[in-house]
Amino acid sequence: MGGGSGTGLVTGSQKPRYQAFGSSEEWLASDETSDSTSLRFRILGALEAEADRRALDLGGRKQQSVLAALLLRAGEVVSDDRLIDEIWGDSPPESAAHSLEAYVSRLRQALAGHGVALEQRGGGYRVDLGAAVLDSKVFEALVDEAAQATAAGDNARASALAKDALDLWHGPVLSGVPLHSEGRAAADRLDELRLQALEIRVDADLVLGRRGELVAELQRLVDAHPYRERFVAQLMVALYRAGRQAEALELYERTRRTLDEDLGLQPSEELQHLAGQIVRQEIHLRAPPQAAEETELRRPIRTKTRNAPAIALAGALTVVAIAIALTLLTGGGTTGAGGPTRVALIRMWNPGVAGDDQGWGPFVEGLLAAEHTHELETDIIDLFPRRPLRGGYQSGSQEDVNRLSARLRAGDFDLVLWPLGLTGPPFFDVLPRFPHTRFVFLDYCCVRGSELHGAPNATALALRADKAAHLAGYLSGLMEARRPLRYGGRHMVSIIVGEPGFPQEAVWARGFSVGARRAFPGVRIRVDYSHEFDDKQVCETIANEQIDAGSGVVFAVAGDCGLGALSATAIRGVWGVAGDEDRSHLGPHILASATKRFDRLVELSVTWYLEGRLPAGGDVELGLSEDAVAIVGITPSVPDDIRRKLAREATRLREEEAAEKQGPS
Repeated sequence: MGGGSGTGLVTGSQKPRYQAFGSSEEWLASDETSDSTSLRFRILGALEAEADRRALDLGGRKQQSVLAALLLRAGEVVSDDRLIDEIWGDSPPESAAHSLEAYVSRLRQALAGHGVALEQRGGGYRVDLGAAVLDSKVFEALVDEAAQATAAGDNARASALAKDALDLWHGPVLSGVPLHSEGRAAADRLDELRLQALEIRVDADLVLGRRGELVAELQRLVDAHPYRERFVAQLMVALYRAGRQAEALELYERTRRTLDEDLGLQPSEELQHLAGQIVRQEIHLRAPPQAAEETELRRPIRTKTRNAPAIALAGALTVVAIAIALTLLTGGGTTGAGGPTRVALIRMWNPGVAGDDQGWGPFVEGLLAAEHTHELETDIIDLFPRRPLRGGYQSGSQEDVNRLSARLRAGDFDLVLWPLGLTGPPFFDVLPRFPHTRFVFLDYCCVRGSELHGAPNATALALRADKAAHLAGYLSGLMEARRPLRYGGRHMVSIIVGEPGFPQEAVWARGFSVGARRAFPGVRIRVDYSHEFDDKQVCETIANEQIDAGSGVVFAVAGDCGLGALSATAIRGVWGVAGDEDRSHLGPHILASATKRFDRLVELSVTWYLEGRLPAGGDVELGLSEDAVAIVGITPSVPDDIRRKLAREATRLREEEAAEKQGPS
C-alpha cells in the first residue's frame, strides 16, 4: 500500500516528541535562565549559536554556509560535493575541497566543549547535535503537537502550541546565508510548514470565536498567498461571522478569477461549498458560543478511539485543512432504530506500537471527518497487535480471525470499512457471520471475485488511480518535451511501481504510460518494479539506473521506498513525481504528486451508506469527478501554458468518466 508519513501515530501516553530537543517553554525562556549551559542553534532567521548567554563566533559567510547545510540535515551525512555546491553554487574554485576542510576545522574549534560533533563520514560530514537544541526541530515538533491537538478537538491547546511554534521565528530561514539547491529546498520546506502552522492556529482561533483580530491578519496572508485556498476559506468565514457577507463573497469571486486567469483552475470543491453556505446564510456558519463549541469538539469517540491515536503531522494537517467545513456541517447519522450509526475502520496493525504510519493516517482522518460530520459512534479495529513480519500483507491465523469476529460482535456495527484488501482470505470468512452489517472494501476489486464470492452485504469501492497517473504522465510528457538533449539522446520518462501482481499497483503504470504518450507521442517509457515498499535504498538505486539511461522524470509509487527515488531525483537534477500522497514539501524538484484520497473515500462510503446508495454485492469506481483521485502540489516553475493544457486534459478525463460512469444511483 502507499507509504506513510514516517512520523507515525502516537498515543496519548507517549511523551511529546519535542521534549527531546527541550520544550517550547525551555527554548523561549532560555534568555532568562541563568544556569542554562546547553548550546542552542537558531536557523529560523539569522544563523546563530548561543551557550551560557553568549553568542558563538561562527566565522564568515562561507563557513556559515557549511554549518547551515549540516544543520538543515542534522544527523545525516552531507557529501563533500553537496557542501561545495552549497558554498559556491555552480562556480566552485579548484581549491574548494581544501577550503571545505578548513571551514570544518574552524567550526569544530568554535563548537568545541559544547557536546556538538562534526564527524567525517564516507565522503561527507555529519553534525551530531548531542544535547544541543535546534530551533527548527523544536518548531516541527510543536507543529506536530498542534496538529494532534486539532485532531483531538482541543482547539485551545492547538492554538497555543501553534503560537509557540510561530514565536520561534525571527526572520526568513537562515537569512544572510546564501542557499543553493538542496539548502534552498530544505528552507522552502520549513517556510511551507510555517504557513501550515498559521493555518492550524487560525482554524483553532476561529472555532474559539476569536474572529475580530483575525480579519486583518488573514487579509495580509491572502494578499501574500493568493493561491492558498485555506487562507481564503478562513478569511471568508471570519468576514461572514463579522457581519461582512458581501465582502466574503467578493473574496471568493476574486479568488475564482485569479485561479482561472493565472492557473486555468477552478476553486476546490470545499471552497465552492463554503461560498454556497454563505449565500444561503446557513445557521451553522455562525460562530457558536465558545464553551458549547469546545464541548462538542471534545466529545469522545466510542471504545478504542476514546483513547485514539492522535493523527501525526503528515496526516493531521489534512484534517486541519478541512477543519472549518467539518465544524460547520451538521446532520447526524442514525440507524433505523434511531441510535447513532456505529462505524468501524479495520486497520492492519496499530502504528502507535510500531511507530510507523504506513499510509493508514488518511483512512483515520476520513473516519474522524465523517464522525464529526454525521455524529457517528466509531471504532478502529487492528487485525494484528503489531506490524507483521511480512509488512503490508499477512494471511492471518484462525485465532486472528476469531479475534476479529469477537470485536465485530462486541461492537454491533452497522458499517465496517475495510481498506485495500491486503489481508488474507481467512479474514473474509467473517462476512457471513454478520449478515446485517454492511462491509465496504476500500480501493479494492471485486466483490464478485474469488475472495468475497459476491457477498450480499459487501460493497467494493475502487479508486481510479489510473486517472491521477494519467495526469502525472501527461504533465511529465509535456515537461520532458521541453528538456534539451545531448547529441544522440532520446526523451524518456520512468516509473517505479511496487509489485507487478497487485491490481492497485498495475493501474499506476498503465495510466502514467497512456498520459505521457498522449502529451508526447515520441517519448520512451521505462517501467521498473521495486518488489519493496519500505527500503528507500532499493528505489534510490532503481531511480539512478533510470536517470543513467536518460530519464528526465521519475514517477515513484512504491510507498516509503519511493522516497529514495525522489531523493535521487533531487541529487541528479531531474524531475520527481510522487504517488499516493502530496510530497511537494520535499522540494522544488517534485514536479507534482498523483494522489489517492483515502480520506475522501472513507467520507463518501459513510455518506452513501447513510443515504442508501451503496450497491449491495456490487462494485463502484471513483475517480476525478468525485475528487477521490487528483494531481496536486504542482511545482510553481511549471509554465502557465502547460498548466492550461493540464487543466484541459483533466476536464476531458472528467467528461470521459461521466460518460462511462456507472456509480450508485
